[in-house]
Amino acid sequence: MQRHFRRAVYGVLFSFFALFSSCLWADVTGSILGVVHDATQAVVAGARVVATNAETNFSKETSSAVDGSYRILALPTGTYKVTVTAAGFQQYTTTNINVKVNDQLRLDIALEVGSVQQEINVTASAIQVETSNTQLGDVIESKKILALPLNGRSYIDLLGLQAGVARRARAPSAGIGRSPAG
Repeated sequence: MQRHFRRAVYGVLFSFFALFSSCLWADVTGSILGVVHDATQAVVAGARVVATNAETNFSKETSSAVDGSYRILALPTGTYKVTVTAAGFQQYTTTNINVKVNDQLRLDIALEVGSVQQEINVTASAIQVETSNTQLGDVIESKKILALPLNGRSYIDLLGLQAGVARRARAPSAGIGRSPAG
């Protein structure tokens, strides 16, 4: 009897962890995506796109597809340099691309015709507007948490710091002895 009970408990626990383990994995990476085209807005297929983390020198590489699109997925958070090369075009480099948790940054790249020896270095930050996802997120640093006057330092109170978060107002109660009609 006890052996059957123990098997049942283990079976329930295994089922629980199997079903809900995907909820425990948090996505702590971001991605860079876009389209590679030339000065006439024609897509450039087969362009080599490399994202290199400025702090760790970690790099990920991909090639643009037939429609010119590229995706560099699962990039750890950090500041990146993106370099694009294609035969018959000048090398394109942009720096200071800040990838945060759950970001899908769009970086469309316009290559200029030229020889392989010529390089174009863009030192200004690219516009980092996420157009493919409506999800909002932010990283709250420990300095910000410690500086806030939180009652008991509840992590739920930190949700009010995020953009687009508002407390839900409670509906007024009808009161005792009052009828809803009047």
